[in-house]
Amino acid sequence: MGTPKGLLAAAGGGSWAARAAHALAAGGCDPVLVTVGASGDRVAATLPAGVGAVPVADWDRGPGAGVAAALEHATSLRRGGSGGPDLVVLTLVDLPGVDAALVAEVVAAAAGDTAHALVRAVDGDRPGHPVALGRAHWSRALRVCADGSGLRALFAAPDLAAHVVRVQHPASVRDADRPEDLPGHGAPGRA
Repeated sequence: MGTPKGLLAAAGGGSWAARAAHALAAGGCDPVLVTVGASGDRVAATLPAGVGAVPVADWDRGPGAGVAAALEHATSLRRGGSGGPDLVVLTLVDLPGVDAALVAEVVAAAAGDTAHALVRAVDGDRPGHPVALGRAHWSRALRVCADGSGLRALFAAPDLAAHVVRVQHPASVRDADRPEDLPGHGAPGRA
């Protein structure tokens, strides 16, 4: 895309990072944090008030680095004596169709036993985002992400298959990796 995706201008204004943060907040997530890697300070500067940034120093290892940073941060909040969250909802910045309604569906699917939740938005059999991970799975997710890969292996683990809740939505897999992936095929702007 020619620049870190978090800095790209979203339809309607703001950055892609700000759009994703808004979808999480409007979908019921609180607090909302954005992991930032390449040009992290610049991406963090585009975030709405009240949205924090979690630096990912090893962002170039792959998507698992951001997941690991998010889970390590959530774990530190639990250890910090404030109780911390039982559930982490993760999405990618390059899924422009992920909106508050889809986030809310994923959050609702995790309700009941949030500490053990394993929820993934999918399109048919194609895995997508957002995903929701209860704290019972964070240690295993961190091990899966250690090599820089994402959460696919966790959700595909045979011993967890019966526990995974799937939320069907086509936008969950429609990422934008090239300008031609965007609606209207225009070149992306910068925030």
